[in-house]
Amino acid sequence: MANTEDARRFAEIPFLANLDHDALEAVAFASETKILRRGERLFARGDVGNCAYVLVTGRLTLSGADGGAQVVVTPGSLIGEMALLVESERRSTADAVEASAVLLLPRTAFLRILKSHPASAVRLRDFCAKRLAVLTAGLGAASQRLHDETPG
Repeated sequence: MANTEDARRFAEIPFLANLDHDALEAVAFASETKILRRGERLFARGDVGNCAYVLVTGRLTLSGADGGAQVVVTPGSLIGEMALLVESERRSTADAVEASAVLLLPRTAFLRILKSHPASAVRLRDFCAKRLAVLTAGLGAASQRLHDETPG
């Protein structure tokens, strides 16, 4: 029952919604629940990312090293999704603002599931490519504005 609930929860997250029903069920089966107390750290900036998390209950804050604004994460959010595809360092620190529960999605299981569900893997690849194209266009536009505003 919990796996079916988790699969439904995953289907509402844009990144994971690219997976077919059976793949979502497999991800739900592979996920692990982690309970955090208020003030507990989920991960720190610079930690190796080998999994992603879905916040089920509670609230977390994400903060970077630059002292910028903290981002409040609410239930239903996917945190660290790129760690499902590639090993990378965490770019922020995640702390529980209140008692919280997350589902940990391990990269090794996620990649194994993608191999078993190639159509889902293709949809996810296309989704990531579109997100990268939007990001690249935004960076290009910001760079052009900066260039246009620079005296000289």
